[in-house]
Amino acid sequence: MDRQKKSHVDLEKLNKIPYGQSFEYKDIVDESFHPGNKAAIDVEKFKEEVEKAIYPGINVLEDKGDRLLYRKDEV
Repeated sequence: MDRQKKSHVDLEKLNKIPYGQSFEYKDIVDESFHPGNKAAIDVEKFKEEVEKAIYPGINVLEDKGDRLLYRKDEV
């Protein structure tokens, strides 16, 4: 697995997500990120960051393996 330091989240996009709203990683990825064949690695990295509570209030809502949904909750 690629050992990049962090996922390519656009914090401005993440902050605009309303509380209680579900979203996918593609909704908050930085537009300057062009992953090519590394998109899945970046998605997995974001999931790890969420599980480590790096983004307070962001939780995995649904994990179907090929599709991850997150939800933003108030902290």
